Amino acid sequence: MFPAGKGPKTWAEFWDVNRFPGRRALSADPYYLFPLALAADGVTRDKIYPIDVDRVFRSLNRIRPHIVKFYETFGQSSQLITDKEADLLGATTTRMRIVQQQGAPVYVELNEGVPFGDAWVIPRGSLRKTNAMKFIAFAAQFESGMAVKARKTGTGMTQTRTARLLEPEISRQLVTSAENWPKLLPVGDDWWASNRQKMQQLMTAWLVKG
Repeated sequence: MFPAGKGPKTWAEFWDVNRFPGRRALSADPYYLFPLALAADGVTRDKIYPIDVDRVFRSLNRIRPHIVKFYETFGQSSQLITDKEADLLGATTTRMRIVQQQGAPVYVELNEGVPFGDAWVIPRGSLRKTNAMKFIAFAAQFESGMAVKARKTGTGMTQTRTARLLEPEISRQLVTSAENWPKLLPVGDDWWASNRQKMQQLMTAWLVKG
C-alpha cells in the first residue's frame, strides 16, 4: 500500500489514519499491545512503565474503529497480510521474515518495536534429551549457531559478538543490532510479572464490550 520505508515509522503515525489510511491489525495480547498504545499517545520511552492503564484504553478507543482484527496468535498476523485483509499491522519480525521469503511485498519497520525474549525447552521425559541439549548448546552458546538462526528466522542475538559473523544486510534487520536496539520500547517484565493476568482480564472485557 505504501512504498517501502514510506509507511508509518512510529506508533503515533500508525494511529494517524488520515495521513496513513488503511486497514489495521494489532495483537490482542496486552504485553505487546499496551506499550505501543502508550507510545502512540505520546508517552516517551522512559515513561512507558509503570503502565498507565486508563491512558492505554483511551488510546485504543481512538484506533479501534480502524482495526479489522485484534489477533490472538502471530500466525494470524501472517495470514492477515498474505490474505490482504490488513494493510498495516504490528507483528513479529520472524513472522514477517517468513512472509517476505514467500514473496509478499512486506516492509518491516523496527522503530518503537516491543522486544521480548524466547526460550528453548525440553519436555519432561523426552527420549531425546541428550540430543536436545546438544542442539540448545549449539544454538544458544556458539556464535556460529546463533548466526545461522539469525539468518534463517530474523530473530535477535543474545551475544552481540555474533554480529561479526553476519552480513550487514542481515544485521540491519535484527532488533538486537547496535542500530536498532536503542529505537525499541523498554522491557518491562518485572511489571508484567505482577500485572499480566489482570491486564489480560481488562483487555478481554474491553474486546467483548465492543
